[in-house]
Amino acid sequence: MPFWLNDLGIVSALGVGQKHTMARISQAPTQTLTNVSSLVFEQRPTFVGLVDVLPLTESMRFYKLIDLALAQLTDTLAKVTCSRDRIAVVMGTSTAAIQEGERARKVHAKEGKWPAQFNYYDQALIAPAAYIAKTLDATGPCYSISTACSSSAKAMISARALLSADLADVVICGGVDSLCQLTVNGFDSLSSISDEICKPFSKDRKGINIGEAAAVFVMSKEQLNDHAVAFLGGGKAPMLTIFQRQLVMVRVQ
Repeated sequence: MPFWLNDLGIVSALGVGQKHTMARISQAPTQTLTNVSSLVFEQRPTFVGLVDVLPLTESMRFYKLIDLALAQLTDTLAKVTCSRDRIAVVMGTSTAAIQEGERARKVHAKEGKWPAQFNYYDQALIAPAAYIAKTLDATGPCYSISTACSSSAKAMISARALLSADLADVVICGGVDSLCQLTVNGFDSLSSISDEICKPFSKDRKGINIGEAAAVFVMSKEQLNDHAVAFLGGGKAPMLTIFQRQLVMVRVQ
């Protein structure tokens, strides 16, 4: 049984919205990547996919990325007629608002106290899903998935599972991560970060460039828009499938 991806709110270094993203997706990386040396401890050239409408110095950038994505879904969300408790939220993330913790730590080291607006809960992995649920007054199942690079893909598969199990009629799903020193320096410690624009598949490649983005889908049982796309399902890695089967066998026993 197909379920429907009715709309997509997206923001990245390519721009805000589907039209801007498609218009710039074929442009040279020099027009979409930004050199921000302050993100790495060694202060050397570091090209990242920065959402330039949100400067790194701006607070609560993580939630503002989500806001930019949700604002694009207003018309589609207005067509949702089910009760609030039938709207679920599943989001993939790796770091949540860890950048706020980094900013707060610097203030604490300098002033001996935490900033007034600092909330440790913003760094919890549930934060993006909880924020969307609160913003949309959705009271159905709400959780985040954090499995590194596969987080948002698993969030969409999980959203489909909620619909299939009749635990929700609509699921707001996708993924979000913002740039932070934790991620960039983590990859840098593995010697994975390039000090220039990356060259995929080149014999002269030196590493990758880290970026940030938010992508939020409205998945539902019923088609809400004429341009909706059917979502038939997703795959799982063989070893993960074997592991899950072993879990099932253990539970049966």
